Amino acid sequence: MREFLSHLGQKGFSMVELAIVLGLVGVAGLGVMAIMGGGTDSIRGTNAKMEKAELASSLGVYLYSNLGCTDLKTAPVGDDSYSTTAEPIRLSSWKFNGMTNFGAGTRTKHLSIKSLMANMVPTPGAPTISMGGVPHHRSLLKIRVEIEQDNKIFPHEFNVPVLMTAASNTITSCGDDVSAAEACGGLGGDFDPVNKCKLPETCTVHGSYVTLHCSPALTGQSCDTSRGTPQINPVTGTAGCPLGSLPIATAGDTWNTTYDCGKKCTAEINHSIGYFTCIKCPPPT
Repeated sequence: MREFLSHLGQKGFSMVELAIVLGLVGVAGLGVMAIMGGGTDSIRGTNAKMEKAELASSLGVYLYSNLGCTDLKTAPVGDDSYSTTAEPIRLSSWKFNGMTNFGAGTRTKHLSIKSLMANMVPTPGAPTISMGGVPHHRSLLKIRVEIEQDNKIFPHEFNVPVLMTAASNTITSCGDDVSAAEACGGLGGDFDPVNKCKLPETCTVHGSYVTLHCSPALTGQSCDTSRGTPQINPVTGTAGCPLGSLPIATAGDTWNTTYDCGKKCTAEINHSIGYFTCIKCPPPT
């Protein structure tokens, strides 16, 4: 009995002390929940950034492929022709993360396509090219995709060289055929994708050169030379043709690279490379 009374006589926690302890436990719990929530948001944001980079890269590879060229021929919404004004397009054969048929409004796991537009940019001074007896002209197809992530818009642009019919501005071919057809046209020939170039006359070559451009030009960052380096024409000592000859594009490429410009800073650099041969043909009789 004395032991029991002795325990009763011991001093325990007061109500005030208990309230303080419970309050501290509650604050600590809220802190843990906030940290866990912040960690989840950070993981979600990282996954979204990775998906955005993968999506842009996948689109670039696709647009410069043969399948992408085939898709671009029928991509405009409404009809198959392009104009100098940007218009919506859909890419029915582009596949990304198991999805296809991309256009404005398409949603992936973390992102959405705000807009997918294209317009033609005629090449100034480019000669008319005959393909199968049908007049064509060389153009760049400027494709702009706006990717939306967490209510922020991230634009990406791609320039695809194409050959279009002069009458209706519909795409006939892309990529290497564009350069080959332009070279053939510069020689005054008729280009056939199967039989290649039919030349009416004999022409002479006066050197060749390679150009490489990148934009925007960033301090301390040079152009990516993984696909070729600039070269001068040994005939002129410059990146150009001698008087009386014409530069004919025999090959070319465009691509994008990402530059790490510091903490939480990345910049996208657009590159273009062109291979030119200087041709001089006798005037037509």
